[in-house]
Amino acid sequence: MAKTRDALKIIDHMIGDDVELRHMIAEESLNVTVAQMIYDARTSAGLTQQELAQLAGTNHPVIARLEDADYEGHSLSQSPESSIDRSNDPCEEGHSPAPTPPWPGYSTTWETGFTKKVNPKETPMASRLALLPIFIAGLTSFLVSGPPPAGSKKPRVHGDPARLERIRATKMPKFTKPVMFDTPEADAIVSALEVFPPDNPWNLDVSDWPLHPNSKNIIASIGPGKPLRYNPDMGYILVPPGQKKIEVKLVGYPGESDKGPFPVPDKTPIEGWPVHYLRTKKKVTLEDIQRDALKEDGDRHALVVDPAQGKLYEFYQLKKTDAGWQAAQSSIFDLKSNKLRPDGWTSADAAGLPIFPAVVRYDELKRGQIEHALRVTVVKTKREYVYPATHYASRRTDKDLPRMGERIRLKRSFDVSSFSKDVRTILKGLQQYGMFVADNGIDWAISVAPDPRIGVLHEELRKIKGSDFEVVQPPAGYQPAK
Repeated sequence: MAKTRDALKIIDHMIGDDVELRHMIAEESLNVTVAQMIYDARTSAGLTQQELAQLAGTNHPVIARLEDADYEGHSLSQSPESSIDRSNDPCEEGHSPAPTPPWPGYSTTWETGFTKKVNPKETPMASRLALLPIFIAGLTSFLVSGPPPAGSKKPRVHGDPARLERIRATKMPKFTKPVMFDTPEADAIVSALEVFPPDNPWNLDVSDWPLHPNSKNIIASIGPGKPLRYNPDMGYILVPPGQKKIEVKLVGYPGESDKGPFPVPDKTPIEGWPVHYLRTKKKVTLEDIQRDALKEDGDRHALVVDPAQGKLYEFYQLKKTDAGWQAAQSSIFDLKSNKLRPDGWTSADAAGLPIFPAVVRYDELKRGQIEHALRVTVVKTKREYVYPATHYASRRTDKDLPRMGERIRLKRSFDVSSFSKDVRTILKGLQQYGMFVADNGIDWAISVAPDPRIGVLHEELRKIKGSDFEVVQPPAGYQPAK
């Protein structure tokens, strides 16, 4: 044998053809690897063994044994609840069930170069191996955001189970013609519509998320003394199953647009319709606005929702012409999926985010509960974006500016009790779900449906200042929804 300092080569030469000894070494490597994986998972979450035991529903000695490579007992099988079959337990909102574990015949290749067929009936650490996938899956589910706040058993990354229960208990009305957003029929439809999966960022409760380390300076860059505002801007139309699809000519950003055809009905509302024109007493028809007869130009956002298919179609600068519809940009979102826009792509919103999920709707104000994040515009943003945004719209690099996708929350200490029901509902939603920086525009402006049934909110909202907000970030260990 040629001279070598490679320990593995030396050991391999010494072992020779002794199969039993090779299996023993492989098993010891397995012990060390498993123990190290569990230790790394726990410490990366910042937990003590006692804290992890409480979260996993077991006791301290079990965790200690799992992390002891020399231990030859039954590990998790000693848990008081280990005899209970949990294979059909419902998962918490936003969590996935543990995968089926690799029972007898599971093949593992270790760094020693040995491959061993491990049979749980033949090895003293069998249950440690067999239960490891369940343990790791459970640990990830519990600790996706790090340990929960003191005195709380709820994970810090979660949605509101009551939201899901309400939506799924509400029957979706059938309809055969397009329905405009400012009608009781639309209220009944969207009240029964599940917008994105439970673990989607729009549906996460951020009321106990940690502050961004630069929160104070980011708020200062937007304007701590500036008032909260709103734009009665984003209307939408609901289309029935089988709505005819048409082509929309893309004239601005075809390279970052989803291709048609699209189910755009004749009476698709354009941003601001009808409230803006009613309050400014401009005598115009929807057709006038669709054709931009007033030469207003602007963003002209348009939102089309297909509840039956779970699809959202959004347009930037949609306009009707003699030749048909045209738009600068088009985006399609699957409301049943967490899929984002391609990285670096815009949408009808500058951040690459959807708009419809962020809009304050009449049915929500009537119900007294907003169950999703809102969108907010600011004048100056940074040349960066953060999940779930996919696009920036700035050349500025000041570290104190907000990124597209930055999540901002109304402080929990802010007293909302003195406000009207509608404004109180909005403020409580901002405390629970926050708002995403979604576009460049008026500082501290959120989007409300331009619904005539929603009263004027300006005077009350202006009482809330920028200093009443804070920037938050996901807890340590958070993994984006898939």
